[in-house]
Amino acid sequence: PSAAPGALGGHVRREAMGSSGDEWRDLVMDMFQETRISKNEAAVQLLYEQTLKDKAERIFPSGKWPPAEAIASECQNDEDWLLFYRELAFRHLFAKSKHPGLRVFMESWANYKALFEWLLSTDDPAMVITVHWAYDIIYECVYQFQGFSQFRSQVTSRSQDELEQLEANPDVWALPSVVRYLRALARRGRVAEMMAARRGAAAA
Repeated sequence: PSAAPGALGGHVRREAMGSSGDEWRDLVMDMFQETRISKNEAAVQLLYEQTLKDKAERIFPSGKWPPAEAIASECQNDEDWLLFYRELAFRHLFAKSKHPGLRVFMESWANYKALFEWLLSTDDPAMVITVHWAYDIIYECVYQFQGFSQFRSQVTSRSQDELEQLEANPDVWALPSVVRYLRALARRGRVAEMMAARRGAAAA
């Protein structure tokens, strides 16, 4: 499954990404290698918590990363892994944009659904991410749900087209669906315990 690339910048030719694109592709290749092939948790931690954040801030200060289609060859066109890439890309975009827009909300939700369905459908995802990374995925999902709920409630600020799209897509960020996924993930991956541990660490 894949989310539409529009909100993340559309299709970008490899050569059009320039030297910074080469640096980004190298990072994608390294992250894929360590998470999916080598499964080296220490290396993943360094890449996720330091290298990724530093390069994303420097190369894409406006928020938009290259779409998954532009870097797919660096991860062997692994559609499951690209779900994680899209989640990171949307997360960076939301962090940089005060008004992400309905299209971004919808595409991000579609990616979360595909990501969560994959995680819940396999007993062995054959991929390593850190506890911190897993926590950030859950936290961001809740954050975007809250943002969408506020967006949807501001009826007077919405265009006619947005109102029509909202009416036509009542399942987008629907509370029952969000709760169902979070509860299922908590049962499968001890998300509740993980989040409680994080809260305890933050309060210490």
